[in-house]
Amino acid sequence: MSHKHLPPRGGYSMLELQVALVVLGIALSGLLPLLVMQSRVQRGLDARMAPNQTQYLGPTHDAWARKLGAKAALSLSPTLAAPAAPTLDADDSSALYSEAGTAWTAAADAGAYGGSCRKRAGGSASDVASFSFTGLRPGWYEVFATWPAGAAHAGFAPFIAWDGAAKRGTYLVSQVAAPVGNLNGGRPWAKLGNAAVAGTSLRVDLAAQVDPSLVGSTWPGLGAVASLTADVQVVADGVRLVPLRNAVSVTSLTKELAGEAVAARVAVTVVTP
Repeated sequence: MSHKHLPPRGGYSMLELQVALVVLGIALSGLLPLLVMQSRVQRGLDARMAPNQTQYLGPTHDAWARKLGAKAALSLSPTLAAPAAPTLDADDSSALYSEAGTAWTAAADAGAYGGSCRKRAGGSASDVASFSFTGLRPGWYEVFATWPAGAAHAGFAPFIAWDGAAKRGTYLVSQVAAPVGNLNGGRPWAKLGNAAVAGTSLRVDLAAQVDPSLVGSTWPGLGAVASLTADVQVVADGVRLVPLRNAVSVTSLTKELAGEAVAARVAVTVVTP
């Protein structure tokens, strides 16, 4: 039996060509939307997270986003990432001020914020002057205080920041000298520190007694901490809050397009308070 070898075909039939075009059309119809989607995602990533671009990280206030676990959001605008509250001032004569304990007295003083302040000689831990801020958005706040200088004032006046029942910071200052800081309302304000607010309020207390656990320790700028005595006075004058922002700087960005997956790897530098 002999085998005949057919010569190679020089072309294709019209039917075969039509089938090939149909298959190609089906393939392209499914691939085109994917290519368009990948292109849009890539352009979005380039625009949203470009190298050397600074973004701002702030708490997410959208209820649905928080339910889905997104507790923070990036924004190109620093105003969108800051806690939605202006700088807040509390004077000893404002409705934000209150006292606990006895023997707090009013004092007119040209060096005080608003021209007056409240004083108390060293007492117990229950003798407290409070500056209470409400209606805050969650986030970080700078805490400032001001007071008039006085030789009889406390060298270790203790301020304590409270976020509900959570203590957010203890700050000791010398009220013998005037505070050092930027002017507001004609008075300098000293920065006590940064306080995190998880709820909607922050209370800053000035106590008439130093926490016993701090006595004997060394405090930056003040030296060895001593107890308050009955012949020195703590001065409640003014407290202010300034919203803080977290800055996120995108330092590098690489993208991968594989099939239907779009992957991005981002290196960021987060500046936290």
